[in-house]
Amino acid sequence: MLPDVMTDDSLLLRFHPSRVYARWKWPLRGCLTILPALSVLVGGITLFLTPRKHGSSCVFELANGPSPQEITQLASSREVIARVVSTLELHKQLDVDRETAIQIVREQSEATPIPETKMIRLHAESTRQLIARDTAAELPRAILAHLTDIEDSIAVKKAGEMDELIRAAADDAEEKVKTLANLERIHGQSLKNEAEAIILNRAKRQSTLADAELERLRGLKNHYLTGRIEDRPRLVLHEEPVISTTPTTQQTDQSQAMGWILLRAVLQSLAAAILLPYALEWIFPRLKQAALPGIPAVAR
Repeated sequence: MLPDVMTDDSLLLRFHPSRVYARWKWPLRGCLTILPALSVLVGGITLFLTPRKHGSSCVFELANGPSPQEITQLASSREVIARVVSTLELHKQLDVDRETAIQIVREQSEATPIPETKMIRLHAESTRQLIARDTAAELPRAILAHLTDIEDSIAVKKAGEMDELIRAAADDAEEKVKTLANLERIHGQSLKNEAEAIILNRAKRQSTLADAELERLRGLKNHYLTGRIEDRPRLVLHEEPVISTTPTTQQTDQSQAMGWILLRAVLQSLAAAILLPYALEWIFPRLKQAALPGIPAVAR
């Protein structure tokens, strides 16, 4: 039931701070003692049970590859990270589904260009030391494999286009060979006049040119498929990742976290100590109130 309607003076007397805090002194003391202690205890246990992360870093560059800015974008792309997850089977090691493993690796790895160089510093973190080291080692290889696959797909596409040109050139070369064979069979080695010699020499030259064009197209196709090794991207490791023995969460970080826990506990206890007595006074208006010196009792 709602409390009886009271006059403005009665309300002022009822919610006078001295009366409210004197009446609800035990909840007030609990807010100032028990609540902060519980908050600090829960925060400390949570901080203690939180797994510490280990980090591992490497420094690399891709010779004949894209710019460092593009490489850093590739390092966080889904295609590259999916390769790392599949190669290392991180979804099995972390006991999560594949998409969750990809998201974890993306959040716990970072690639940063080193200024005024083409080198990239890659840092990976994990609650397991081996996973951090293996992720840092596999990410550069996954970037290289991704770029290589792109080049290979382009080469295969161009090679497919070359096949049509090669077939047409082969048909033309075969036609030129047949034409030359027919002329040689008709005229033989003894040419009757200069005109026949010109026709025969022209047929030989056309056949030779057709064969040369066919070989050129075949060589061009082979170039698209294999490419020049020295022109392909190449991974150069300047600093290999190692297994970290020291957690990335240092003692100073834990001290800062504990400081925030203490500050939050103090603020929560002060807010509860200020607001809780008034809330109890509003919810339980008919409980007996003791008259305080200088403040008359509130009429009910």
